Amino acid sequence: MNNLKYYYEIDISLLSFVQNNLRLANEPIELYGSAMNRDLKYINDYDFFSRMHKKKYDDSILKENIKNILLKFDFKKFIFMELKFQYNDGTKIKILPRQKINLEDIDFNNLEFIKLDFAYENNLILKECSLNYKFGDPKDIKRTQEININLKEQYNDKNYFKFLKRLHSLHHKNKNINNLLINFFNSETSALYTVVENLKLLEKMKLLYKNNNHIKLLIYQNIKILGYNPTVKLKSLIKNLKLIYDEKAFTLIKDHDLKRFIKS
Repeated sequence: MNNLKYYYEIDISLLSFVQNNLRLANEPIELYGSAMNRDLKYINDYDFFSRMHKKKYDDSILKENIKNILLKFDFKKFIFMELKFQYNDGTKIKILPRQKINLEDIDFNNLEFIKLDFAYENNLILKECSLNYKFGDPKDIKRTQEININLKEQYNDKNYFKFLKRLHSLHHKNKNINNLLINFFNSETSALYTVVENLKLLEKMKLLYKNNNHIKLLIYQNIKILGYNPTVKLKSLIKNLKLIYDEKAFTLIKDHDLKRFIKS
């Protein structure tokens, strides 16, 4: 798969776009997760976080901020996907593309978080990005426990590559495990995973922006770059490629008895 070189580039302009355009009430934004790991060759997505420190904000300022933020998405390089408001009681309000935006009924001072999902395009490649604006006092959400549960779920669902990603999140401080997984994540198998994640995002964008010619063109070009007939069914291609990298991941799990890390 010599054409995988098209998937290696990381566009630093993404970080500038986020910092210069997506701040809410001028609070700082931080990058976290695997994108911060400089040992990794392939970055599949970007997670950003903004702590809303104040106990109370002026609703009118936040509403105006959000309206201005949404105007920054031009569909040329940065493409809006979803804006989700979640209250402390678990109630959610979602805004999708082409949906009328009504912020008048949002009570910002009873929010748990706002989550902004978008994609950015670089050399025909789409990367999924999430920005979580977290309100209120920090909560102990027992993240380690959640990852352990997800680790077991991914294995049972035969999502073996994602199992390895969760395992790395839990045990990256273990030098042997870290070195083993970093080598695997920097292999051509991981490059293939990155390709599939791009195709899956294109499939999602196709549903969000139905009959959009730009999305259709991106799908056509990406499939062609991979050396397949552009008329191939995208869902079938994704399924077949996933089988390849999950088989490689399962071999690594079996050869090094990594299943032992699953907690019953």
